[in-house]
Amino acid sequence: MQSTHIRHQNTGSQPGHRALFGLGLAAIGTLVLLGNLHIVDTALLRNFWPLALVLFGLARLAMPGRGRMAGIALVLVGAMLTAQNLGSDLFALRHWWPVFIIAAGLSMLRRGAHGAMQLQGDHIATQASFSNLQQRSDATDFQGGRIDLNCSNLELDLGNARLNAPEAVLQIDARLSGLTLRVPQGWQVVVEMSASAGSITDRTQPQAVGAPRLVLRGEALLGSVEIRH
Repeated sequence: MQSTHIRHQNTGSQPGHRALFGLGLAAIGTLVLLGNLHIVDTALLRNFWPLALVLFGLARLAMPGRGRMAGIALVLVGAMLTAQNLGSDLFALRHWWPVFIIAAGLSMLRRGAHGAMQLQGDHIATQASFSNLQQRSDATDFQGGRIDLNCSNLELDLGNARLNAPEAVLQIDARLSGLTLRVPQGWQVVVEMSASAGSITDRTQPQAVGAPRLVLRGEALLGSVEIRH
């Protein structure tokens, strides 16, 4: 039976979002024009131009389900810059910029740890953030895949997998993460990864010419990758 997946898109807020964005652009353009014609004091533009950031932030907040953190940040930055231009030192951005770093960290914690592994045929697709995972693949025709780790630890056991093709490529990106990869005795491991303040250790044994090759590509950024039998 064939299933059909239909993606529903909520467009109910699109007219309001476009109207707000359009009015804002028109208002900014009008102020710039009046300033160029010396009808409005250019000091007014210098003081209140950050309100354009507030406008863009409100526009993003009007978009359902996306861009909320960016919208809030734009509104806050625009309001602080406006207050600073009007002579308020209390809300000067130079005092409050660490708040945005704190907010980014809290946002990451709110999302929580997550990890997912998908086997698409004989391909591996693993993504993990703030996780500690142990995974195993018994693929009968392993064809490589991709591993993307952020602040995580992964033990991947390919000891019972089979590699029928002459070569398979596994893309690995390990950022502040650790990966232990176990491969069968008959595989030849070719490491084409780079280590940026990280380490890559190949503990496998050399194999005879013609052995199936597992090529590892990617980067270990402040992380470690260990390959063993």
